[in-house]
Parts: sequence; structure tokens; C-alpha cells
Amino acid sequence: MKPESLTIAFEGENYQIDANTLINTLIHYKALIGQINEMAGEGQRKIDLKVNAPERGSFILDITIHTGIIENIFSSAAVNYTAGIVTIIGGVFSLYKHFQGKPAKEDDDEVKKIINGNSITVGKQSVVTIYNDRIIRSAISKSIETAENDDAVNGISISGRKNLIASIQRDEFATLVYDDFDREGIQEDIKHVIIENATLGIVTLSFDRKKNWEFIYDGFKISMPVRDSVLSALVDNGMRFAKGDSIVVKLEIVKKYNPVYNAYQNKKFRIVEFLKHIPGSEQASINF
Repeated sequence: MKPESLTIAFEGENYQIDANTLINTLIHYKALIGQINEMAGEGQRKIDLKVNAPERGSFILDITIHTGIIENIFSSAAVNYTAGIVTIIGGVFSLYKHFQGKPAKEDDDEVKKIINGNSITVGKQSVVTIYNDRIIRSAISKSIETAENDDAVNGISISGRKNLIASIQRDEFATLVYDDFDREGIQEDIKHVIIENATLGIVTLSFDRKKNWEFIYDGFKISMPVRDSVLSALVDNGMRFAKGDSIVVKLEIVKKYNPVYNAYQNKKFRIVEFLKHIPGSEQASINF
């Protein structure tokens, strides 16, 4: 089995290319592939980029892999891993062209179309997570900017050993140079969302106020302390709650912005107000 390779071809009328364009492009692609490997391989693999003798109008990056113990680059594990890296690169470039360098959301319908409805992964990282990484997008943007600054370059095409990965023409360069990373940081880090009539299915309960109750809410298990004064008074007065019962409450969800995923994640839950107790026998038809 042959190790994977990338071919970056500069399209133009000349058979020569400016040395600065070549060197800077290599630097940006080394940063791009190195960061993809770091995220996909979770620091367990080392990637080396070797440049073959240039051909007319192009140069080739060979990706070879070494781990802590020298690994045969022709082994099926190494070849499959490098092929996965190239697949990720293809997905990243597709997302970059569509979103013009802006962050993408994992569950966006357009994202699903672009990657054919599949969650492309190497290791534990999805292509969307890798694409959203600022180092990745910055490396692509700078490589395109490098080509834009060389009047002899009319376009760039990137191919794997078997297929074309991406093609960018000069008239696309300007719109694909993305430098809005600072504005991405202008996000409200914390959001407080109030759900007026949230139904919580009781999974585990504790009458020790220092311990959390566990609930099923919207199909997910959540855990939180129960400190609502009305609910606490009902418990103190002997109201019985059991596993399988539900309570209807005004629920506060604290969400924190995660720039890696360009999304808010649920971090904390709090019962603002207890509204109703539904014994298990009365809510058999409720689905959580």
C-alpha cells in the first residue's frame, strides 16, 4: 500500500513560481496538516511532510507518519490514518469555501449536505470541529492570501493520491481571505435561559439538600440541587416523591459559549420555581 500524498498545483501561464509564494504556502500547509494531525491523532502520532522534486506547475507534499516507536509507513494502519487525514482536509476545504472561513455549526443542514450527511472523523474529532479551529482556518486563509499576492498564480488545486480535493480560482481569492477572527471573540460567554414549564422526570432524589437530584429533561439526564423553597417545604411537610414521578418547574439553564464548536453548551441547571407534581401513575403517556 502506498502512503498518502497531496499535490498542490499553482495554475498559471508560467512554468516558474515565486520562491516566497512556494515557501509561505509550504509553511501554511505544514501548520494546517500539523494541527489536523494534533486534533485527529490526539497527540499520539507525528506527521512529517516531505517535498518531492517539483514538477512543472506543481509541487507534491508526501505525508509520512512516525510514532514513538518507528512505524512502517506502508503498514495498513499508517496508510489508513494518512488517508483519513486527507479526507479531513477535503472536508475542511469544502466547509471553508462554503462558509468563506466563518465558523460552522455541527447540526447545520448545509454542513450535512457539504459532507454528504456523514460525520467525517479521525480519532474522536469531527471534520466540523477541526474546521472551526482557528489555526486551521487561519492557515487556509493565509495560504490563499499568499497566492493572491502573486499575480502569476491564477488558481490553486489540491489533490490526493486518487482524487481532487479542492480547487480555488483567482476570482475567488478575495472572498476567501478571512481575517475576522477577533470579531468571533465578541460573544456573550454566559447565557441564562428560562424554560417556563419544564417537565422533569425524577430519576434519583435525595432529601439531603447538599446532594443533587437527577432528572430526565428533553431526553437527557441532568443533575442539580433542589433548593426551591416551595418544593423544599412540600418535602418537609411529607409530600411523597418517587422515581418515575415528574415535576413541572420554571427551569433556568446556564449556557457557556464554546468557541471550538461555535455553540453554547449547557453547564448548569436550577429550579427557579416549583409548579406541579405529577405522580408516575398519572403521567404514563408522557414521553421524555
